[in-house]
Amino acid sequence: MADILNATGEPGRVYRELVCSPHSTIAALAHRTGLSSATVAAILEDLAASGAVVRLHGEADDLWEAQRPENVVAEQIRSREHELADLRSAGDELGRLFRLARQDGMNYPGLDVLRDRSLILQYYRKLQENAVREIKAIDRPPYLSEGEDEASQADVQRIQMAAGVRYQTIYHDSVYADPLRFAAILTAISGGEKARVLLDPPVKLLISDDDRALVALESSAAAPIALLVNPSGLLDALVKVFDALWRAAVPLSPRGSAVPLDDHDRAVLTLMAAGATDEVIARRLAISRRSVVRRTGQLMERLGATTRFQAGVQAARRGWL
Repeated sequence: MADILNATGEPGRVYRELVCSPHSTIAALAHRTGLSSATVAAILEDLAASGAVVRLHGEADDLWEAQRPENVVAEQIRSREHELADLRSAGDELGRLFRLARQDGMNYPGLDVLRDRSLILQYYRKLQENAVREIKAIDRPPYLSEGEDEASQADVQRIQMAAGVRYQTIYHDSVYADPLRFAAILTAISGGEKARVLLDPPVKLLISDDDRALVALESSAAAPIALLVNPSGLLDALVKVFDALWRAAVPLSPRGSAVPLDDHDRAVLTLMAAGATDEVIARRLAISRRSVVRRTGQLMERLGATTRFQAGVQAARRGWL
């Protein structure tokens, strides 16, 4: 469910307006929020799918109504509790794996230990080639593949995406500081990859069709260790870990970190990061609220952020503030 209780995000603004103005049309909501009608329509569909709003079919334009905020909050709390329970379960399973991987003669059902770099890369490629629905991956340094190996892996991904296989990848935040790797990621995104960024993802991981996974425990060239995970409780835990991290990550900004800010944008971004509302920013900078809404939307898009907090974090990491 979108974070509709955050009044600074687009879903939160639409929901708040609907709470205050019952039986509103998309056009009316777009006017009051400063968003486009298409954006409002898409947000309303998402909110309706989560049970936060409902469409009222009238004689003319469709009208929209908010569900009671108390019920929406209760549902969000239940959803977060389920996510936390899944993370605890996954953490327990990964902790067990951590201990087992450091025991001689480990014996975990559905698990194979790989200790050869070329064999690990071979399985990394094979799992992708065998996928028919989707690949979920977490990519973080240090990296095993380089040069021809990376080019070969990129070819596999390009072929698979062209065949309809979905790719979701979480990247380590350091990709913004690696021009070559960042350029390769942009190429993958242009081919259809969904990419997000996390400050410090805890594990390097590849999941093929939620059916098999490859986990890199040690990525040094000298002594790599990876685990090939077949259908098991551990595989289920790894899928839950990835899904939880995907929700926590922020979309990767294709524009990168080199786009300069003018003084007005930097001032808006600084106030956003400090938690100022649109009204406060407009008053402090002596500009209209509509201009603030437009600028904050553009800045959040450039930063690949869905909330102002995320925008502040991303801007600080890139040296924009």
